[in-house]
Amino acid sequence: MQEPVPVYFKESEVRQKGRLGSPVVLIEQQNILMQPKPPTVRYRYVRGFNNFCRY
Repeated sequence: MQEPVPVYFKESEVRQKGRLGSPVVLIEQQNILMQPKPPTVRYRYVRGFNNFCRY
């Protein structure tokens, strides 16, 4: 959770050997500081709108 806009990562970046994780280096590459308090991380699975209908 990064204010004012959340940061999104690709599934391949956070899923390794069947586990979810956010390596510190990946977070730091987004210019997110780990000090004085580490960021809160929430995992959400977000898919594209392949069959999105317009009315």
